[in-house]
Amino acid sequence: MSNCQDIVRPVADFSPSLWGDRFHYFSLDNQIETLKEQTRSLLSDAACGTTLAEKLNLIDIVERLGLAYHFETQIEDMLDQIYKSDPNFEAHDLNTLSLQFRILRQHGYNISPKIFCRFQDANGKFKESLSNDIKGLLNLYEASHVRTHGEDILEEALAFSTAHLESAAPHLKSPLSKQVTHALEQSLHKSIPRVETRYFISIYEEEEQKNDVLLRFAKLDFNLLQMLHKQELSEVSRWWKDLDFVTTLPYARDRAVECYFWTMGVYAEPQYSQARVMLAKTIAMISIVDDTFDAYGIVEELEVYTDAIQRWDISQIDRLPDYMKISYKALLDLYDDYETELSKDGRSDVVHYAKERMKEIVRNYFVEAKWFIEGYMPPVSEYLSNALATSTYYLLTTTSYLGVKSATKEDFEWLAKNPKILEANVTLCRVIDDIATYEVEKGRGQIATGIECYMRDYGVSTQVAMEKFQEMAEIAWKDVNEGILRPTPVSTEILTRILNLARIIDVTYKHNQDGYTHPEKVLKPHIIAFVLTRKILNGWPRTLKILEANVTLCRVIDDLATYEVEKDRGQIVTGIECYMRDHGVSTEEAMEKFQEMAEIAWKDLNEGILRPTPVSMKILTRILNLARIMGVVYKHNQDGYSHPEKVLKPHIMALEEEIVRPVADFSPSLWGDRFHSFSLDNKIAGKYAQEIETLKEQSRVILSASSGTTLAQKLDLIDIVERLGLAYHFEKQIDDVLDQIYKADPNSEAQEYNDLQTSSIQFRLLRQHGYNISPKLFSRFQDAKGKFNESLSNDIKGLLNLYEASHVRTHGEDILEEALAFSTAHLESAAPHLKSPLSKQVTHALEQSLHKSIPRVETRYFISIYEEEEQKNDLLLRFAKLDFNLLQMLHKQELSEVSRWWKDLDFVTTLPYARDRAVECYFWTMGVYAEPQYSQARVMLAKTIAMISIVDDTFDAYGIVKELEVYTDAIQRWDISHIDRLPDYMKISYKALLDLYDDYETELSKDGRSDVVHYAKERMKEIVRNYFVEAKWFIEGYMPPVSEYLCNALATSTYYLLTTTSYLGVKSANKEDFEWLAKNPKILEANVTLCRVIDDIATYDVEKGRGQIATGIECYMRDYGVSTEEAMEKFEEMAEIAWKDVNEGILRPTPVSTEILTRILNLARIIDVTYKHNQDGYTHPEKIKSVSK
Repeated sequence: MSNCQDIVRPVADFSPSLWGDRFHYFSLDNQIETLKEQTRSLLSDAACGTTLAEKLNLIDIVERLGLAYHFETQIEDMLDQIYKSDPNFEAHDLNTLSLQFRILRQHGYNISPKIFCRFQDANGKFKESLSNDIKGLLNLYEASHVRTHGEDILEEALAFSTAHLESAAPHLKSPLSKQVTHALEQSLHKSIPRVETRYFISIYEEEEQKNDVLLRFAKLDFNLLQMLHKQELSEVSRWWKDLDFVTTLPYARDRAVECYFWTMGVYAEPQYSQARVMLAKTIAMISIVDDTFDAYGIVEELEVYTDAIQRWDISQIDRLPDYMKISYKALLDLYDDYETELSKDGRSDVVHYAKERMKEIVRNYFVEAKWFIEGYMPPVSEYLSNALATSTYYLLTTTSYLGVKSATKEDFEWLAKNPKILEANVTLCRVIDDIATYEVEKGRGQIATGIECYMRDYGVSTQVAMEKFQEMAEIAWKDVNEGILRPTPVSTEILTRILNLARIIDVTYKHNQDGYTHPEKVLKPHIIAFVLTRKILNGWPRTLKILEANVTLCRVIDDLATYEVEKDRGQIVTGIECYMRDHGVSTEEAMEKFQEMAEIAWKDLNEGILRPTPVSMKILTRILNLARIMGVVYKHNQDGYSHPEKVLKPHIMALEEEIVRPVADFSPSLWGDRFHSFSLDNKIAGKYAQEIETLKEQSRVILSASSGTTLAQKLDLIDIVERLGLAYHFEKQIDDVLDQIYKADPNSEAQEYNDLQTSSIQFRLLRQHGYNISPKLFSRFQDAKGKFNESLSNDIKGLLNLYEASHVRTHGEDILEEALAFSTAHLESAAPHLKSPLSKQVTHALEQSLHKSIPRVETRYFISIYEEEEQKNDLLLRFAKLDFNLLQMLHKQELSEVSRWWKDLDFVTTLPYARDRAVECYFWTMGVYAEPQYSQARVMLAKTIAMISIVDDTFDAYGIVKELEVYTDAIQRWDISHIDRLPDYMKISYKALLDLYDDYETELSKDGRSDVVHYAKERMKEIVRNYFVEAKWFIEGYMPPVSEYLCNALATSTYYLLTTTSYLGVKSANKEDFEWLAKNPKILEANVTLCRVIDDIATYDVEKGRGQIATGIECYMRDYGVSTEEAMEKFEEMAEIAWKDVNEGILRPTPVSTEILTRILNLARIIDVTYKHNQDGYTHPEKIKSVSK
């Protein structure tokens, strides 16, 4: 190398990154979406082509795994189909029929239990031959718990199945033995759904014929919901702690966590987050009020307290004793908070109903307190009249609806009338609580209990009274079961809250224990399982292989390193000494054996991190890193821990050493610290995902219903769905509709085609979906001279769609050239006189045609336009907004990953001559594919664009010929051993480049696709060879003929490389697709040409200013003796030809899939947007900044 002082670098004055650290921190787990779609497919397949038993079994598993809330509409449709297609219930097998009966009953179908008569003998008894059908008996047992009044056959079914299951249980194998034992302890129908989900996941994991997709989905969904529940519990706990009742009201129960658990029983799904928090706070508050009446207050105080709450006015607080002021203010503040929160949705008025229930319960608490203090024992009828309210279930049921957004004023009015199902639920709570708390209340001297009153009124024993209360509970359960059967006065969503409140009682007061007051007996295990257990059911074996390997590695490496020291100290109990003695070998042989053991341990470690793994990669990485520490600390068999000066000191000093870097004279970031921290509200993300699923199903129905609409309506709906960015959810459905349209009238002769708007939309949509529809259909809108009729000038929507249709033209389609000119002229003339939103649409289209724009950019724009439409579909609009926001979260997560990778490479500091464009690189990838399934592909492509930008700038803006020649050769050899040949600054990018492609191979090897990285490497080598040629031209002042220039410059456009790389993360892209691409098909050549000539036009002035003479424009001007303007017109013409080749290349039949071709089309679109108005939007992103945002 020559002396650095003799080198003159051609340093480009690039502006700094616009984004700073804005996207460095973001995370969101997206696996669940893939599993959801796979599960949806399972349900769809089952609905169409499986037996009744298979359908029911799948629905039962999905529900028990806690996944049903994702597929409510789909499951309801399947059950409705089952109910209508099998009215006589032809299934003769006990297992299937029992399952069918229970599931249909639980979904509100009033199916008769007489279907079980076929399993009875002539005496009305269940046949003893059923005793060996354990699964059938188990499902009969579960089915019997949905019984209502007068269903004697189900009473018999319960007794029969219970007896035989109890007898069989000890002799069964797992997991069936566990299922039977669990069911006998807690029936499914009466259990808390979330409790059952966690239990069933562990059981299902043991099943030989389990579906791994469902199991993985259930675990992830459980864990994701657990995170949301922890967040809510944290909110409730902080609120509780801030109130400080534990200190100020020490007589009261401290049960904030148990209160929250109660709410999870009422609703565990993500859309009820607000509802859970409100209900938990209410339960905690009413517990304080209850304990004030029941365990501390005296009559005089309680009378004033009761009156103050009836008045519900903070001015009453001064009448109260100091200790009562605390809870009184907290109570009023809480309901004020509810009103404020619900006012955001215009629902604050419903808080009134909850307040009235609070006032009611306080009045009844006062009555009970007086009875206790005065020693009064009322008749049992008087007791129950008052005690139903003090059960809290009138209050809690009403409160449970506050945060349910679908709960209307009519639902609250219905509830205020105490319907039969509510009365049953309140009764159930009351009598079960009375049984469970009887002994404790009696010990406290409480005589006015339900059991005592009943014993006195009827002169019976405690046992008889308790049996009577158990009977009342059983009657109440039947009323609840009856109350959910169709037809119902309110929605299933409303009724389910009541059912779930009943279930909580069954679990919390199991075996007559008061699990609320004494949670350690019942609730604590559930709470630990739901909230404190970090990972569900993924416990490690005690002797996990990877852990054993790590421990072994540590042991044997330490033994090797410390042997001599230990020997000198007289230590004979060392690993080496013991092995030498046992095996009669030398020190050297023992050490070789220990080295071999270390090598085996390393292999076990490497194997242990390969997928699938029992725990997260984050956990496994800790083990791997501990092993790595051993490799460093005990390097060369030296004990670097005991003697750090030998090994560790240089590392520690290197970490502390100040690094002096050359400082680039960049202007500061436009953003400063504005975006350095970002946090995702997981609650919002969960809500988005849940609502999207519902909206998706509703949109699917709308698309299905379009089969019966006019052609114009079909096309308009598809166009809206695509422009709103929702088409990826319904690709097959849209393709089917378009195929139907194309086949129904291939010559487009229907009367409806005489409408310019319909014809234009049809033409554009079919062309964009690959149908080679002829543009001759537009000839009907022309006069005898082949000119478009001037009468069309007033049809602005028709002209707008004709304009958009003209952009999908291919070669020789003169009618579309005429259409473009005609529509453009008339739209430009009309635009200033139009009203919004049509005026905005026309102006936008004239600026950027739909076909040539980036889909994601158009989606964002169209959502704002569609919102202004008078005849918009609110469902589609809501779906589009939520879907856009949810995808945006995923994109931010990916951008965060790319930004952190970029920041870790530190090119901004180490290679200050290069452009800092990580954000713009990622934006480029969103143009190629914005949909969630391409997440891996986007990250790979963004990193490649960023990396090739560094390589490009090294050739174009810094390196000298001798350095670049070595750099080029090293990249052709693609071997890290060549790094020492390079100057220090080149080593940085060379190592990063090789590491990046190693990462790609590692990542794709998980899907058995690592071999395709070879094609991307070859494209990288190709572009580097061509960069070197260009660099030599520039440095040597050589201007090639334009043909020679283009031959080389097509590769340096980057589009051969980027197109190939764009397929790496596309899982459907096979080796044949890469082989096709490697042959440079016409559509790829067109795309590369488009990129080259548009870039040449946009960068001409900048390159000329830098002294670059070997540009396309300069070469063309010299070769053909034309002006700059003429050369640029020629390059624009070449771009237009290339666009027609691209449009032609997507028409059927195609050599590869539409998915593959769409990447090429989208790369063309990016060029059109990024280089709009001949501006280089990549090098100077501030010009397209608003688009990136």
